[in-house]
Amino acid sequence: DENLKEKEEQLIIESEENDIIEKDIFKSSAGRGTKVHAAIEFSIKNNFQLAEELTKSKDIDAVQYVIDLLSDYDDQVNFISEEPLKFSFFNFMISGTPDLIILNGVESSPNLEVWDFKTGPFKSENPAYKMQLMCYAYACVQLGYSLPSTKIKLKLVYVDQKEMILFEYSFDQLNAAYGLHI
Repeated sequence: DENLKEKEEQLIIESEENDIIEKDIFKSSAGRGTKVHAAIEFSIKNNFQLAEELTKSKDIDAVQYVIDLLSDYDDQVNFISEEPLKFSFFNFMISGTPDLIILNGVESSPNLEVWDFKTGPFKSENPAYKMQLMCYAYACVQLGYSLPSTKIKLKLVYVDQKEMILFEYSFDQLNAAYGLHI
């Protein structure tokens, strides 16, 4: 009976230690994601220069991947990084901050792209991530960043795995998806 009680107490202690370890892992993962996002934002807003402290970091590859992707765009592109949006959605005012909006006036390429950077494991079909991008695209057209007839590219960019998932919608398709018919 006493031996059983001792094992039970040991299991409780191990369980509490595992909870602490899991919380630390989550905390460090979230902190890393914030750090990588900040480094990407810094790079975009500073002509694709890497932040000094990043050069000694293991995260340099993730940030460099994004810089390499963005360096393919020409000079007529406007990069809007981490700027808040406020828009009407189902008669509510919604605020959000897309990781990156790319506005391009060149006819041979899309006029609007919305990117979301992800750190951590690659998830091919996460509906919440897709919905978030769709809301930002809807907001961009509503706010006049693009014409309703323009196809909008939505990109989930998994920086650690160097993978990208692309979705493409027009404003009419977004309206139909939400049942708004504006």
